[in-house]
Amino acid sequence: MTIPWREASSLILAAQVESDAAGVTPDFRLLLTRRSGKSSYLANTYCFPGGHLDLGDFDCDWWKVFSDSNFSRADLRALLHPEGVPRPPILTNPVILENESKAKDFLWPEVALRITAIRETFEETGVLLARPAKGSTDLPVVDNIKDWQKRVHVDANVFYDLFRTYGMVPDVWSLKEWWNWLTPPTVGHKRFDTMFYVCCLDSMPEFSSDDNEVSLISWLTPQQVLQEHYDSNCFLAPPQVYELARLDNFSRFKDLKDFSHSRNALGVERWCANVTGLSDGALLALPGDECFSLTINSSQLPSLEDMKRKSMNRMELRAPVFTPVFQNVVLNCGHVGPKTVTVGSKAEFVTTSARIASNL
Repeated sequence: MTIPWREASSLILAAQVESDAAGVTPDFRLLLTRRSGKSSYLANTYCFPGGHLDLGDFDCDWWKVFSDSNFSRADLRALLHPEGVPRPPILTNPVILENESKAKDFLWPEVALRITAIRETFEETGVLLARPAKGSTDLPVVDNIKDWQKRVHVDANVFYDLFRTYGMVPDVWSLKEWWNWLTPPTVGHKRFDTMFYVCCLDSMPEFSSDDNEVSLISWLTPQQVLQEHYDSNCFLAPPQVYELARLDNFSRFKDLKDFSHSRNALGVERWCANVTGLSDGALLALPGDECFSLTINSSQLPSLEDMKRKSMNRMELRAPVFTPVFQNVVLNCGHVGPKTVTVGSKAEFVTTSARIASNL
């Protein structure tokens, strides 16, 4: 069977900054990359770092990288979830392993997908999430970051060589599961099944562009990026819009860090929007929305306003801008909904009724 999408892993990297005196601006920033205009997919768009899964990320040699630094399989087992916790197919049965021998001692997907996110983040931004050998407090300094970035871009297996050379391991434990998005069949010419992780750092690390896929790297607040999108100054794909609007619920780094750590234990679901073309745009309905299973057979298309319902978990497209709408929906897995916006001459942010604490 041919799967009409590619699997990917993406990282939402949040770093703490000094808070302003009034406490109005969030005391954290997110690492965003702007894709090169030469990119074959979503050129010139802002994205979280990430990319395709590679068989090298699952390679059994990674077990030795961890064991050589005194980390056992028991240490990695902490990343697994008990039976009954929601798990998407990308974690239970990744397509990339479909034609591989079941006898091979592949890395568990919960570990391998984190390595993908860490590898792609390093390749695109030069930010390396690493941990020293167990028992050591000194993290080795990597020389020639640019050179390693270029080599990893050419061959993902070089990432294994990087950690073996410096006697350290990818810091997979710092990544917390956030959500899983599958591109709808009617959106774009490429589809991706993407696992999103979040990682919270106490300070902003230095970055280095790969000079290939990425044309710009920025540390921004969720609202800064969203406002640029709502003002039509930059394009964001629907998952980025929704997740940035979710992250905009948090004004304090500690709250985001505590929430991501606690929520991680509750698992994730895979979402694929139900896309409906309308007279003045398109509706991307998500689970919990009253229109999620709706099919329109009318020759006269309704408008976005006509499609308003009591319970809404959706994104509305008024080209080229996607806006999230969230109302009267309780999400699974203890997650928080996005802030809803009213878009006029300038986006006006409206806090949703979702209560983060009550969802945990």
